[in-house]
Amino acid sequence: MLRAIRQIGQHHWNAGIDNLVSNNNLTNQIISWYESGWVYSMHLLKIDASGNTIKVRQDVYKFDKYPGDIENLLEFIVGDDSNKFQKSSENSNICN
Repeated sequence: MLRAIRQIGQHHWNAGIDNLVSNNNLTNQIISWYESGWVYSMHLLKIDASGNTIKVRQDVYKFDKYPGDIENLLEFIVGDDSNKFQKSSENSNICN
């Protein structure tokens, strides 16, 4: 995932973590997408009882078309159809 961090910047991933922590209903989100077909997403896996540690999955996709043309991009990524476009996936434990 280090390559993904360099490509879009750590501040994008940090903003995604902040969104997950501050919104109890949010479990999946698009962090960033680009006209070239690259899409970065973050998915909440677990929050510990104290709320101090969360476990997330960070995924990177490369689509063969403009992501803006995909109807409901987030829904598509969460579905099984996106697996063939996935380039990397990493689970991370984040401590507040």
